[in-house]
Amino acid sequence: MSWLLKQAEDILNRVDQQTGAALHQHASQLPKKQNQVESISDTPSFTPSIPLDQSITNRMPTNRPTVIPIRRTKKTDETDLINYLNSSTPINTNEIKQLIPVQSSSNKTRTNSSSAILNDNSSPVVSTHNNNNNNKELVLNIPSTDESIIKNSDKQLITILQAEIQTLTYDKQQYENELHTYKRQLIQYQNQIAESDALLRDLRSRESDSNEVLSAKDSQIALLRVRLAESDELLRRKTSQYDELHNEYTCILQDSSHIQSASFDSLQLRKIQLEQELERNLNENERLNNENEQLIEQLKLTEKRLNDEHLQFYEQQQQTKHAKNLINQLEYEMNEYKSKAQRILQTKDKLIIKLKDIIQHRSSTPNVTDQHG
Repeated sequence: MSWLLKQAEDILNRVDQQTGAALHQHASQLPKKQNQVESISDTPSFTPSIPLDQSITNRMPTNRPTVIPIRRTKKTDETDLINYLNSSTPINTNEIKQLIPVQSSSNKTRTNSSSAILNDNSSPVVSTHNNNNNNKELVLNIPSTDESIIKNSDKQLITILQAEIQTLTYDKQQYENELHTYKRQLIQYQNQIAESDALLRDLRSRESDSNEVLSAKDSQIALLRVRLAESDELLRRKTSQYDELHNEYTCILQDSSHIQSASFDSLQLRKIQLEQELERNLNENERLNNENEQLIEQLKLTEKRLNDEHLQFYEQQQQTKHAKNLINQLEYEMNEYKSKAQRILQTKDKLIIKLKDIIQHRSSTPNVTDQHG
């Protein structure tokens, strides 16, 4: 658990170092952007001494170094410079133009390249002025030349300044993008720090739990040590008892060696007697087994006869039940037949009585007719 805590602390330290480096780099770039300002005098007069036979493209740098974007503090300097470049007034050779100030250490490459372009194949005299602003400025002692050279040099200066403005604009956009990137990285680092803090809290809680578990394990280990000491004491007692019993056993063996021969003879005789008795018992057991087998066969026959008798008795019971049913049915039919016969006899008697009446009536009617005749 301590190893996990060390790993978590190392991760947090690395994240803090990266965040501090990014913030320091971002903070160091912001003063550069604020301090790098080019100042131009209100009445500029600048005519560099550049040969005419050298083309403009040869004097411009092919690979311009990366320049930190500059935010101008005074808009009047730009307007004065543009008005001066667009004007066609002759330049006074005795006037002094205030050049671009020397910038911070990160922008020295661009200043050196621009100075090399302006001073190629020429021999101007450079001096320092403006002690009130404490800035290092370059002053050119302009030689006397004609107007054509001045116009060409103005055009060259305009081209150089336009290229410089484009470069500064591009660098400004690039550094703004870098600023957004640094902000996103700062947010990511803050999220990582929050996650690392959560992980550290989790690890600390786990460490506390582990410490509690370790304390419980320590108490268990102490209890086990006590039990181990008790077990060792019990083992020593058992070992001493075993030694005593072993000594007694050896003594008994030594004592029994003297009586071993006599006891062997007695045991041999006893063995012979037991063998004879065993043989008799085996014979008796065999005889009893034979009798048992005969009895089992007789028992099986008896059980078979008993089963046959049970079947016969069951069949007789069934026949008796069937006969009783037949008798009951015959009695029922007999009773019905008797009742039917009685009804028939009653009807027969009634018919006989009626026939007698009819016969008597018929026999009486001819007699009456005879008397009337």
